[in-house]
Amino acid sequence: MKRISQGGGTGVRRWRRLRRAAVAGFMAVLVLLAGCAGDRNAGGPGRTENGANAGEGTGTVRSQADDATDRFRLRSLDAGEDGGETDRQEDGIIRLLYRNGQPYVPVGELARELEFKTSRDPETGQLRIGDNDVAFELKAGSTEASRFGDPVKLDGPAIDINGELYIPLVTVRTLFSGVFDYEIDGGAMRLKPQEEPTGGDDLPDFRDDPNDPSAKRTGVKPTSAAPADMPAGAALKDIDVDALIKTAHQYIGVPYVFGAKPYPQSKVFDCSSFVQYVFGKYGVKLPRSSRKQAQVGQPVSRTSLRKGDLLFFYLPGRYKSNDIVGHVGIYIGNGKMIHSSNKPKDGVQVTDINKPFWKKTYLSARRVVY
Repeated sequence: MKRISQGGGTGVRRWRRLRRAAVAGFMAVLVLLAGCAGDRNAGGPGRTENGANAGEGTGTVRSQADDATDRFRLRSLDAGEDGGETDRQEDGIIRLLYRNGQPYVPVGELARELEFKTSRDPETGQLRIGDNDVAFELKAGSTEASRFGDPVKLDGPAIDINGELYIPLVTVRTLFSGVFDYEIDGGAMRLKPQEEPTGGDDLPDFRDDPNDPSAKRTGVKPTSAAPADMPAGAALKDIDVDALIKTAHQYIGVPYVFGAKPYPQSKVFDCSSFVQYVFGKYGVKLPRSSRKQAQVGQPVSRTSLRKGDLLFFYLPGRYKSNDIVGHVGIYIGNGKMIHSSNKPKDGVQVTDINKPFWKKTYLSARRVVY
């Protein structure tokens, strides 16, 4: 009886241990299920408030600012295997962000869709946008901006959200008028494709002026249409153009950097700073931007070019205007120019411009020296 009693006690204890284990396991399952349900219903990590995945390309991400009433509507992106962006969305569609009911446009995304370059000054926070040199400048918290070298007043200040700059939709036309066309479709900006220019192979070659005098002339002739920002008494100067071209060649290989600061400080160029620097060495003061340089001096034909003439081109893009000056170079004769660019090489380089790309994207030529 004693042995039987001891054995029965052991069985009871075993049964109790098994029961406790079963209960513990059951409770663990309940906790796990409750956690999953909480993630689904309470807005867990990677979810929107309405339960959609934050990574879904068609979803929206809700973000709350310091002020609990300040709500934003943001576009979400699909993430690739490496965590990077894969297929952003349909080309030309930019989701608007709403703050206090007002639509804002993400400037960086707009610039990418327009195929502009951008850079941001780490000291001033200034955002610079353009083709091969700076065309637009703005910064967070300010209504002061720059468009093609001219100051402009925005209808509302840009705002910075997590390092990205946004501008009020109402200011887009002020800053980018004539650059691209768009329409608003619900909560998105839809960019309109530009007409593709035709021709290229059948366009005339760049040719030297057959009447270019070989003897060096002296004196200064006044320009017929000097821009407002040129110094008083600005003139087309008679300089040693061959010496200027030789000086330009000395900088072949100097790196190209968009929005380059002055060469003595930075040791780099963009397209217009290179032109400005080389001509400045010969007493010819040119504006900083290529679009402003395109207003200096006298217009000349692509079939009557002389060494030292300035050549202006647009950089093609699906959504931006083909009438906007985006690049400048110096003609050096025989259908070639010297210029600063990141393509086809990087830096100051000599390029044969009697190729379909350059013939097609050519806008104008200006003469600033004799």
